[in-house]
Amino acid sequence: MAGISGYFRQNRFWQWEFWTGETPVDRLDLFRRFFAFSAIVYFAFWFVHWREWLTPEGFHLTPDNRLWYHFRPIAPISPPAVLVAGITLFTCLTAIVAGIKPHWFVWPLLICLGLVHGIDVISAFTLNKYYFVFFLVMALSLARSKGAVSRWPERVIQATLIIQYATAGWCKVFHGDWMEYPDTLWTHAQGSYRTEFAAWCLRTLPKGIWTILMYGSLLYEIVAPLLFLVPKLRKWAFLGGVAFHGGIALMMHQLFFFSFQLVTLYILFLPSSWIEKIRSMLRLPVG
Repeated sequence: MAGISGYFRQNRFWQWEFWTGETPVDRLDLFRRFFAFSAIVYFAFWFVHWREWLTPEGFHLTPDNRLWYHFRPIAPISPPAVLVAGITLFTCLTAIVAGIKPHWFVWPLLICLGLVHGIDVISAFTLNKYYFVFFLVMALSLARSKGAVSRWPERVIQATLIIQYATAGWCKVFHGDWMEYPDTLWTHAQGSYRTEFAAWCLRTLPKGIWTILMYGSLLYEIVAPLLFLVPKLRKWAFLGGVAFHGGIALMMHQLFFFSFQLVTLYILFLPSSWIEKIRSMLRLPVG
Protein backbone atom coordinates (compact mmCIF):
# COMPACT_ATOMS: atom_id res chain seq x y z
CA MET A 1 0.00 0.00 0.00
CA ALA A 2 2.93 2.34 0.62
CA GLY A 3 3.98 1.97 -3.01
CA ILE A 4 0.47 2.78 -4.22
CA SER A 5 0.13 5.84 -2.00
CA GLY A 6 3.59 6.99 -3.09
CA TYR A 7 2.55 6.72 -6.71
CA PHE A 8 -0.53 8.90 -6.16
CA ARG A 9 1.61 11.48 -4.34
CA GLN A 10 4.04 11.62 -7.27
CA ASN A 11 1.36 11.62 -9.99
CA ARG A 12 -1.05 14.36 -9.01
CA PHE A 13 -3.92 14.01 -11.44
CA TRP A 14 -5.33 17.40 -10.51
CA GLN A 15 -2.19 19.24 -11.66
CA TRP A 16 -2.17 20.88 -15.09
CA GLU A 17 1.23 19.45 -16.02
CA PHE A 18 -0.04 15.89 -15.62
CA TRP A 19 -2.49 16.51 -18.50
CA THR A 20 -0.61 18.96 -20.71
CA GLY A 21 3.07 18.02 -20.45
CA GLU A 22 5.11 16.29 -23.14
CA THR A 23 5.05 12.60 -23.97
CA PRO A 24 7.09 10.58 -26.52
CA VAL A 25 5.40 10.47 -29.90
CA ASP A 26 6.23 6.75 -30.32
CA ARG A 27 3.48 5.56 -27.95
CA LEU A 28 0.70 7.65 -29.48
CA ASP A 29 1.86 6.74 -32.99
CA LEU A 30 1.81 3.01 -32.18
CA PHE A 31 -1.64 3.31 -30.66
CA ARG A 32 -2.92 5.24 -33.68
CA ARG A 33 -1.71 2.50 -36.05
CA PHE A 34 -3.34 -0.35 -34.09
CA PHE A 35 -6.49 1.66 -33.48
CA ALA A 36 -6.79 2.33 -37.21
CA PHE A 37 -6.22 -1.36 -37.97
CA SER A 38 -9.06 -2.32 -35.61
CA ALA A 39 -11.25 0.16 -37.53
CA ILE A 40 -10.35 -1.51 -40.82
CA VAL A 41 -11.43 -4.89 -39.42
CA TYR A 42 -14.67 -3.44 -38.03
CA PHE A 43 -15.75 -1.46 -41.08
CA ALA A 44 -14.71 -4.20 -43.53
CA PHE A 45 -17.12 -6.56 -41.76
CA TRP A 46 -20.03 -4.13 -41.99
CA PHE A 47 -19.27 -2.88 -45.49
CA VAL A 48 -20.49 -6.19 -46.86
CA HIS A 49 -23.97 -4.83 -46.12
CA TRP A 50 -23.37 -1.41 -47.62
CA ARG A 51 -26.75 -1.22 -49.39
CA GLU A 52 -28.72 -1.68 -46.17
CA TRP A 53 -26.17 0.35 -44.23
CA LEU A 54 -25.84 3.55 -46.26
CA THR A 55 -28.31 3.65 -49.17
CA PRO A 56 -32.09 4.21 -49.24
CA GLU A 57 -32.60 0.44 -49.63
CA GLY A 58 -32.05 -0.09 -45.88
CA PHE A 59 -34.13 1.00 -42.90
CA HIS A 60 -33.16 4.45 -41.68
CA LEU A 61 -34.50 6.99 -39.24
CA THR A 62 -36.58 9.84 -40.61
CA PRO A 63 -37.94 12.93 -38.85
CA ASP A 64 -41.17 10.95 -38.33
CA ASN A 65 -39.73 7.78 -36.78
CA ARG A 66 -36.57 8.93 -35.05
CA LEU A 67 -38.23 8.64 -31.62
CA TRP A 68 -35.71 9.65 -28.91
CA TYR A 69 -32.96 10.71 -31.35
CA HIS A 70 -32.98 14.47 -30.98
CA PHE A 71 -31.29 15.40 -34.23
CA ARG A 72 -32.09 15.14 -37.90
CA PRO A 73 -30.33 12.11 -39.42
CA ILE A 74 -28.27 12.47 -42.58
CA ALA A 75 -30.10 11.26 -45.69
CA PRO A 76 -28.86 7.96 -47.17
CA ILE A 77 -26.55 8.33 -50.17
CA SER A 78 -26.45 6.75 -53.62
CA PRO A 79 -24.35 3.67 -54.50
CA PRO A 80 -21.72 5.74 -56.38
CA ALA A 81 -21.38 8.00 -53.33
CA VAL A 82 -20.99 4.92 -51.12
CA LEU A 83 -18.16 3.75 -53.37
CA VAL A 84 -16.38 7.10 -53.03
CA ALA A 85 -16.92 7.17 -49.25
CA GLY A 86 -15.75 3.56 -48.88
CA ILE A 87 -12.58 4.11 -50.90
CA THR A 88 -11.84 7.26 -48.92
CA LEU A 89 -12.49 5.56 -45.58
CA PHE A 90 -10.25 2.54 -46.18
CA THR A 91 -7.54 4.56 -47.94
CA CYS A 92 -7.27 6.91 -44.98
CA LEU A 93 -7.23 4.08 -42.44
CA THR A 94 -4.58 2.19 -44.42
CA ALA A 95 -2.43 5.31 -44.67
CA ILE A 96 -2.67 5.82 -40.90
CA VAL A 97 -1.72 2.19 -40.24
CA ALA A 98 1.26 2.64 -42.55
CA GLY A 99 2.22 5.91 -40.88
CA ILE A 100 1.80 7.94 -44.08
CA LYS A 101 0.88 11.54 -43.24
CA PRO A 102 -1.60 10.58 -40.51
CA HIS A 103 -2.36 14.23 -39.67
CA TRP A 104 -3.46 14.74 -43.27
CA PHE A 105 -5.49 11.59 -43.78
CA VAL A 106 -7.31 11.84 -40.43
CA TRP A 107 -9.48 14.77 -41.58
CA PRO A 108 -11.19 13.08 -44.57
CA LEU A 109 -11.44 10.00 -42.34
CA LEU A 110 -13.39 12.02 -39.76
CA ILE A 111 -15.78 13.21 -42.46
CA CYS A 112 -16.44 9.60 -43.50
CA LEU A 113 -16.90 8.49 -39.89
CA GLY A 114 -19.36 11.32 -39.27
CA LEU A 115 -21.24 10.45 -42.47
CA VAL A 116 -21.58 6.79 -41.49
CA HIS A 117 -22.71 7.68 -37.98
CA GLY A 118 -25.24 10.21 -39.22
CA ILE A 119 -26.83 7.96 -41.83
CA ASP A 120 -27.12 4.78 -39.79
CA VAL A 121 -27.66 6.06 -36.26
CA ILE A 122 -29.33 2.84 -35.09
CA SER A 123 -26.25 0.72 -35.84
CA ALA A 124 -23.71 3.34 -34.74
CA PHE A 125 -22.91 2.00 -31.30
CA THR A 126 -20.10 2.86 -28.89
CA LEU A 127 -17.43 1.68 -31.35
CA ASN A 128 -18.40 4.28 -33.92
CA LYS A 129 -18.39 7.05 -31.32
CA TYR A 130 -15.00 6.01 -29.97
CA TYR A 131 -13.50 5.93 -33.47
CA PHE A 132 -14.76 9.42 -34.26
CA VAL A 133 -13.85 11.00 -30.90
CA PHE A 134 -10.42 9.38 -30.52
CA PHE A 135 -9.34 10.13 -34.09
CA LEU A 136 -10.49 13.72 -33.54
CA VAL A 137 -8.50 13.90 -30.31
CA MET A 138 -5.40 12.60 -32.08
CA ALA A 139 -5.95 14.98 -35.00
CA LEU A 140 -5.86 17.91 -32.58
CA SER A 141 -2.66 16.74 -30.87
CA LEU A 142 0.19 19.21 -31.29
CA ALA A 143 3.90 18.49 -31.67
CA ARG A 144 5.94 20.04 -28.86
CA SER A 145 9.46 19.14 -29.97
CA LYS A 146 11.21 16.49 -32.01
CA GLY A 147 9.96 13.10 -30.87
CA ALA A 148 7.41 14.53 -28.40
CA VAL A 149 3.77 15.61 -28.49
CA SER A 150 1.33 17.14 -26.06
CA ARG A 151 0.24 14.64 -23.43
CA TRP A 152 -3.46 15.54 -23.26
CA PRO A 153 -4.67 13.24 -26.11
CA GLU A 154 -3.01 10.28 -24.40
CA ARG A 155 -4.52 11.25 -21.05
CA VAL A 156 -8.02 11.71 -22.47
CA ILE A 157 -8.01 8.24 -24.04
CA GLN A 158 -6.49 6.65 -20.93
CA ALA A 159 -9.16 8.29 -18.77
CA THR A 160 -11.88 7.04 -21.11
CA LEU A 161 -10.78 3.43 -20.70
CA ILE A 162 -10.65 3.75 -16.92
CA ILE A 163 -14.10 5.38 -16.82
CA GLN A 164 -15.43 2.65 -19.14
CA TYR A 165 -14.44 -0.08 -16.68
CA ALA A 166 -15.44 1.88 -13.59
CA THR A 167 -18.93 2.69 -14.85
CA ALA A 168 -19.48 -0.85 -16.17
CA GLY A 169 -18.68 -2.30 -12.76
CA TRP A 170 -20.73 0.34 -10.95
CA CYS A 171 -23.81 -0.31 -13.09
CA LYS A 172 -23.58 -4.06 -12.61
CA VAL A 173 -23.33 -3.69 -8.83
CA PHE A 174 -25.86 -0.93 -8.20
CA HIS A 175 -28.19 -0.91 -11.21
CA GLY A 176 -28.21 -4.45 -12.56
CA ASP A 177 -28.98 -7.94 -11.33
CA TRP A 178 -25.42 -9.22 -11.04
CA MET A 179 -25.48 -8.98 -7.24
CA GLU A 180 -28.93 -10.57 -6.94
CA TYR A 181 -28.64 -13.71 -9.04
CA PRO A 182 -25.55 -15.95 -9.33
CA ASP A 183 -26.60 -17.18 -12.78
CA THR A 184 -26.83 -13.80 -14.55
CA LEU A 185 -23.91 -14.50 -16.89
CA TRP A 186 -25.29 -17.97 -17.62
CA THR A 187 -28.60 -16.43 -18.75
CA HIS A 188 -26.83 -13.75 -20.82
CA ALA A 189 -24.86 -16.42 -22.68
CA GLN A 190 -28.15 -17.92 -23.89
CA GLY A 191 -29.38 -14.70 -25.51
CA SER A 192 -29.20 -13.41 -29.07
CA TYR A 193 -25.43 -12.84 -28.82
CA ARG A 194 -24.72 -16.55 -28.24
CA THR A 195 -21.92 -17.97 -30.38
CA GLU A 196 -21.24 -21.62 -31.20
CA PHE A 197 -18.49 -21.63 -28.58
CA ALA A 198 -20.89 -20.22 -25.98
CA ALA A 199 -23.42 -22.92 -26.91
CA TRP A 200 -20.76 -25.58 -26.38
CA CYS A 201 -19.87 -24.06 -22.99
CA LEU A 202 -23.53 -24.01 -21.97
CA ARG A 203 -23.85 -27.70 -22.79
CA THR A 204 -20.55 -28.72 -21.19
CA LEU A 205 -19.54 -26.54 -18.26
CA PRO A 206 -21.08 -27.06 -14.82
CA LYS A 207 -23.35 -24.22 -13.84
CA GLY A 208 -21.09 -23.35 -10.92
CA ILE A 209 -18.31 -22.44 -13.36
CA TRP A 210 -20.56 -19.73 -14.80
CA THR A 211 -20.93 -18.19 -11.35
CA ILE A 212 -17.15 -18.12 -10.95
CA LEU A 213 -16.75 -16.53 -14.40
CA MET A 214 -19.46 -14.01 -13.61
CA TYR A 215 -17.95 -12.78 -10.34
CA GLY A 216 -14.47 -12.90 -11.84
CA SER A 217 -15.58 -10.60 -14.67
CA LEU A 218 -17.30 -8.27 -12.24
CA LEU A 219 -14.24 -8.18 -9.99
CA TYR A 220 -12.01 -7.27 -12.93
CA GLU A 221 -14.20 -4.34 -13.96
CA ILE A 222 -14.25 -3.07 -10.37
CA VAL A 223 -10.49 -3.23 -9.78
CA ALA A 224 -9.35 -2.45 -13.35
CA PRO A 225 -9.22 1.35 -12.77
CA LEU A 226 -6.74 0.87 -9.91
CA LEU A 227 -4.73 -1.72 -11.86
CA PHE A 228 -4.32 0.65 -14.81
CA LEU A 229 -3.53 3.68 -12.66
CA VAL A 230 -0.63 2.07 -10.79
CA PRO A 231 2.29 1.08 -13.08
CA LYS A 232 3.40 -1.80 -10.84
CA LEU A 233 -0.04 -3.38 -11.17
CA ARG A 234 -0.54 -2.88 -14.90
CA LYS A 235 0.70 -6.32 -15.88
CA TRP A 236 -2.31 -7.71 -14.02
CA ALA A 237 -4.54 -5.20 -15.79
CA PHE A 238 -3.22 -6.43 -19.15
CA LEU A 239 -3.50 -10.13 -18.32
CA GLY A 240 -6.96 -9.76 -16.81
CA GLY A 241 -8.14 -7.55 -19.65
CA VAL A 242 -6.99 -9.92 -22.39
CA ALA A 243 -8.73 -12.83 -20.62
CA PHE A 244 -11.84 -10.72 -19.98
CA HIS A 245 -12.19 -9.43 -23.54
CA GLY A 246 -11.09 -12.74 -25.02
CA GLY A 247 -14.00 -14.43 -23.25
CA ILE A 248 -16.41 -11.77 -24.51
CA ALA A 249 -15.13 -12.14 -28.06
CA LEU A 250 -15.53 -15.94 -27.97
CA MET A 251 -18.95 -16.06 -26.33
CA MET A 252 -20.80 -13.04 -27.68
CA HIS A 253 -21.54 -12.66 -31.38
CA GLN A 254 -19.93 -9.60 -33.04
CA LEU A 255 -18.58 -8.23 -29.75
CA PHE A 256 -15.12 -9.24 -30.91
CA PHE A 257 -14.86 -5.82 -32.55
CA PHE A 258 -15.52 -3.92 -29.33
CA SER A 259 -13.07 -6.11 -27.40
CA PHE A 260 -10.41 -5.59 -30.06
CA GLN A 261 -10.98 -1.83 -30.01
CA LEU A 262 -10.68 -1.55 -26.22
CA VAL A 263 -7.59 -3.74 -26.01
CA THR A 264 -5.78 -1.41 -28.44
CA LEU A 265 -6.18 1.30 -25.79
CA TYR A 266 -3.87 -0.75 -23.55
CA ILE A 267 -0.96 0.44 -25.71
CA LEU A 268 -1.17 3.86 -24.08
CA PHE A 269 -0.41 2.26 -20.70
CA LEU A 270 2.63 0.24 -21.82
CA PRO A 271 6.07 1.22 -20.48
CA SER A 272 8.44 2.87 -22.93
CA SER A 273 10.66 -0.23 -23.07
CA TRP A 274 7.73 -2.30 -24.33
CA ILE A 275 6.84 0.34 -26.90
CA GLU A 276 10.40 0.27 -28.23
CA LYS A 277 10.42 -3.54 -28.45
CA ILE A 278 7.09 -3.65 -30.28
CA ARG A 279 8.18 -0.96 -32.73
CA SER A 280 11.44 -2.80 -33.28
CA MET A 281 9.61 -6.10 -33.94
CA LEU A 282 7.33 -4.33 -36.43
CA ARG A 283 10.30 -2.47 -37.91
CA LEU A 284 8.74 0.88 -37.22
CA PRO A 285 10.98 3.94 -36.80
CA VAL A 286 11.72 4.80 -33.16
CA GLY A 287 12.08 8.34 -31.84
